[in-house]
Amino acid sequence: MRYNLLVIRYGELALKASYTRRRFESILRRNISVAFNMEGIPYKIRSEWGRIYIETDYIEKSIQILKKIFGITSFSPAIKTNAVINDISKLAVELAEDIITKDEKFALRVTRTGRHDFSSQDISVYVGEEIRNNTKASVDLTNPDIEIFIEIRDKYAYIFTEKILGPGGLPLGSQGVILAYIDTPYALLATWYIMKRGCKTIFYSVDTREMVEKFVKQWYIPSPDIINGKHLIEKLNEIIEEKKCFAIITSHSLYNNPIETIKDIQKWKETIKLPILSPLLTLTQKEIEEKYNKLGL
Repeated sequence: MRYNLLVIRYGELALKASYTRRRFESILRRNISVAFNMEGIPYKIRSEWGRIYIETDYIEKSIQILKKIFGITSFSPAIKTNAVINDISKLAVELAEDIITKDEKFALRVTRTGRHDFSSQDISVYVGEEIRNNTKASVDLTNPDIEIFIEIRDKYAYIFTEKILGPGGLPLGSQGVILAYIDTPYALLATWYIMKRGCKTIFYSVDTREMVEKFVKQWYIPSPDIINGKHLIEKLNEIIEEKKCFAIITSHSLYNNPIETIKDIQKWKETIKLPILSPLLTLTQKEIEEKYNKLGL
């Protein structure tokens, strides 16, 4: 069965007050749109309380994009139908016949939001029986080979089989402005950790322009601001004041030479007027390398 819809979830946004949540959701939608436009993918986007939906014929390409959008906790390629038991059952059976064999075990995971004349349990029992009758597969709620999710939200139901993880965190641009001092490849990893907290980032590139440009394209950073500079931290205060930054990111870590690192951080503190954020400071060399490679930086 062909998917033509993506159901997008966000985590931390749901904990915010209504006004903040709407603002963050608007930023997240904007960032998604920027990424899709950058890749030239036709799409339609809409949102409702707790979910963002994207309709597109380019599901596989869209999956790779959504994995790189800060603020998205998970998403699912899905099929959409009316929130009516018979419609849900028909579509779920069609999907099950495509992916389940008689020798496999399956489980239905049903959630429901809104007012309906049926319960989640009603859907589980009725649809589960229909799938079992048509596929001859057995039900195993504890250790199934395949899970089918049915998410019912008001007038519509969404059926899918997987939840793909996004980077999580907060939408890029929802927090203040920071300056990232990019003098080594691992400085990009340090920047990634802080950007995940929603900070708009100014990149100060020390002979790393090509590397930074690849990074901002890879992570769909809207309107990137890249400044070419030299190893002169004394000059950074001018940029900080001009760009109204509230912190600076460095790639300091303790795994190589802790004494020299601490001395260098002290030098930074004596020169820079802002807080210095060094998220790699407590990580081991192995942890840094593994995360760096996993993110494909």
